[in-house]
Amino acid sequence: MSLYFLSGKGGVGKTHLSTSLSMHLAKAGRKTLLVEFSKLAQYSEYFAQEVGFEPVKIKKNFYVSSWTGLDCLSEYATKVLKSKHAANLFFKVPLMKKLSRVAPGLKEIAVLGKITSDYRDNEFKTDFDEIVFDCPASGHFLSMMRVPQSLSSLVGKGPMARECASIQAAMSSNKNVHFALIEDGAYFSEIELQESIAELKFILNDKEINIIENKSPKFPDIISDSWIYSADKLSSYWEEFKWK
Repeated sequence: MSLYFLSGKGGVGKTHLSTSLSMHLAKAGRKTLLVEFSKLAQYSEYFAQEVGFEPVKIKKNFYVSSWTGLDCLSEYATKVLKSKHAANLFFKVPLMKKLSRVAPGLKEIAVLGKITSDYRDNEFKTDFDEIVFDCPASGHFLSMMRVPQSLSSLVGKGPMARECASIQAAMSSNKNVHFALIEDGAYFSEIELQESIAELKFILNDKEINIIENKSPKFPDIISDSWIYSADKLSSYWEEFKWK
């Protein structure tokens, strides 16, 4: 299984290119999941059907999902407590509700833990050949990527520190985990791009960061079938793109 993280400055076309890559992988016969990190669930509009935490099938081999930190925490609690009802009660406790909102890095580490679960020795496994992550804009994305190191330093040692180290190793060392930043040719976008690449390489132990040139046209906020069609037409771009 391969993971693809696509980020970049806001408005450079992350969602459209993430969708295009996912559709390309699906057409190649790979069971592919496209994930957005948002409660806004804009995919519900783009794909004209309700999209939530559980994967929704759009077409053959192509599924979409929307993850939040609280969703991932809830899933983790459900598997640990062996009961969805118990997990729901757990998060309804006032102290836990407050903790889940303010604990530094808790939601982010839950998301990153779920993302890397197939590469680590635990019981949380996905059922996909490829997962494409339509990541937040670069500033937010970099903050999320810093969490394993920051949280590990904060707790010092113990189970949480080991979990953080395991997540960090999976993202930094696994050759099937790819990171890409999208650029649209704008001058200030290029400056931010280079700064983000330097920061990501530092976080990921000098891992190669791919650069994707935005080849898609601009689209209006209200999406129709033409948006999906245009994403599908970009397959030729991905056939020639060499992931590092």
